[in-house]
Amino acid sequence: MTWITWMPLKGKSNLHGSRTGDGRAMEFGANAPGKHRQVPLRTGSRPAGVWLVRQGALKFALPITTGTKPGVADYLPAPHGLPGFDVPVEQTVPAMVPYLELADGHVYVAGDGADEIQPASDGRSLRVVWKHWAMIGAKSGVPSDLGSSMGLTTEVSWTIAAGTLTRTEKIQAAKPVTVRRFWVMFPSTADRVSTSLVAPDSNNAGHRVDRFASSQGSLEVAVSNSTVPLNVTLQAPGDSNIGRGSRLPVRMLLQWEARNVVIQSNRPLQWSVALRPVAE
Repeated sequence: MTWITWMPLKGKSNLHGSRTGDGRAMEFGANAPGKHRQVPLRTGSRPAGVWLVRQGALKFALPITTGTKPGVADYLPAPHGLPGFDVPVEQTVPAMVPYLELADGHVYVAGDGADEIQPASDGRSLRVVWKHWAMIGAKSGVPSDLGSSMGLTTEVSWTIAAGTLTRTEKIQAAKPVTVRRFWVMFPSTADRVSTSLVAPDSNNAGHRVDRFASSQGSLEVAVSNSTVPLNVTLQAPGDSNIGRGSRLPVRMLLQWEARNVVIQSNRPLQWSVALRPVAE
């Protein structure tokens, strides 16, 4: 069963539960009813909301909202609730949403609501645009207008097809913009990970797929169609702050990174990541 609903919420929200205007509790995670929903938290020039999905093995909540501080992982627009996926609690890390360090040394992230939110009528995709970016270390809810100052915007599309959730991003600039560092990570509570490469005779030859396995289930993660070379690292955070998840310890961090990238007006930075729950 699938569904999408756009409902106004007046109460304060969080990723693991929220309250409607009349005080009724709502669940955002994997235990939510078997449907698709989109729940708006705010409308107007800076809309916010939550995309709730329950379709087969795909069960998640993807919030687009303002957090306690810019870039905090708990409130980034990421699919919370997928098997083994969990963000470090109250930590400023790029969990499934890239951080961009620009030439001035400031770090920005697409967050704190959005400029445009366009859900598909069939509920299988969501398109979001950011012209105003959240600056790490700045005041929450006061995004920086990089769209006007340097023409820097990002368009993110989430799509569901064949049991896979795919995030596709295109970062554009009206004039050359130097990105000192671009980095994004996939944090997981999984205690096992295996990596495979697609066979040479495939159209995606050399394509890397990481499978994270845990008691919650298994999830395959694969990055593709990147217009810049991405360095990949896999690390265990151990007992550090970024190893503390909301329910279980974050045991694995898969990170992609690029440095000294120049985004041209005719050459956007593009990349995609696909997430697919799989049966063991």
